[in-house]
Amino acid sequence: TICKQLYKAAEKEGFTCCIAFGRGASPDGFTTYQIDNKLEVYRHVIKARLLDASGFGSKHATKKFIKWIDEEFKPDIIHMHNLHGYYLHIETFFDYLKLHPEIKKIWTLHDCWSFTGHCSHYTYAKCDQWIRGCSNKCPNKKKYPQSFISRSKQNYLKKKRIISSVKNMFLVTPSQWLMKEANYSFLKEYPIQVINNGVDTTIFKPTPSDIKEKYG
Repeated sequence: TICKQLYKAAEKEGFTCCIAFGRGASPDGFTTYQIDNKLEVYRHVIKARLLDASGFGSKHATKKFIKWIDEEFKPDIIHMHNLHGYYLHIETFFDYLKLHPEIKKIWTLHDCWSFTGHCSHYTYAKCDQWIRGCSNKCPNKKKYPQSFISRSKQNYLKKKRIISSVKNMFLVTPSQWLMKEANYSFLKEYPIQVINNGVDTTIFKPTPSDIKEKYG
């Protein structure tokens, strides 16, 4: 939904847009590119379950996607959202981003997966290993993206190497909290700005009510 809203706003300003996605059906009325097919997604899921390798499958599909970007779309701006979800090989993708400093990259973080060795959220587990570098004693290995083993330490070091030193990249978070967390991580080398998720203010607005008196 966020991607579609951004697409419509950019299109109104004269941009030519495309949404690249991993799973599900293509939305009507939008130019899209599906990175992975079902079989590739299942292979990626199996690799993630057995080897704690979420984000490190779908290599062939990612290479094909990059070829399409280079030869067909040739973007001035690449706006990233969640890169996990069993559809993208992040090392191959970030190698491409590093080869193209002229492309402006915006990465909207919707969770913490980008700077941890495994999980997308860690507050419930009260874990702060990611600040120093994750260990393989991961309290969240059974949580999304679920795995039978933990390779959190190796994943953390790989992500730090892969994601660091991308030129012309800016980060966005939907909350002050996530910006603060990202600034504790290896992502602090990038400029970061809070842009809150939009809401429909015709629906979500101050409304006369006795709810405070009713519930104290």
